[in-house]
Amino acid sequence: MDSIPQASYLLQVWGGFSLVVLFLMLFGINCWVYVKTKIHYTFIFEFDTKHHLDHRQYMEVSSRLIDMTEISVACVVGTFGKFIFLVDF
Repeated sequence: MDSIPQASYLLQVWGGFSLVVLFLMLFGINCWVYVKTKIHYTFIFEFDTKHHLDHRQYMEVSSRLIDMTEISVACVVGTFGKFIFLVDF
C-alpha cells in the first residue's frame, strides 16, 4: 500500500460508491423481475405514473456509474503505476 499514498481513503470511497451502485443495480433487477411477472411496481412503490424510470433505465444508470468507477480506478492505477493487491500473489 506504500505505492499509492491515499490508497486506504480511495478504497473506502470506491467501496461506499460501489454499495450505492450495487443497490441501484439490484433495484433494476428487481423491477425487471416485476415486469416479467406482470406486477405493477410503479403502483407498489407509489411512483408517479407519468414520470418514472423503467427497469432498463435503472440498469443503464447503474452501468454508467460502474463505468465511471472503472475509469476512476484506471486513472489512479495509471498515475501511480500499479494497483494495491490486498493479497500478495
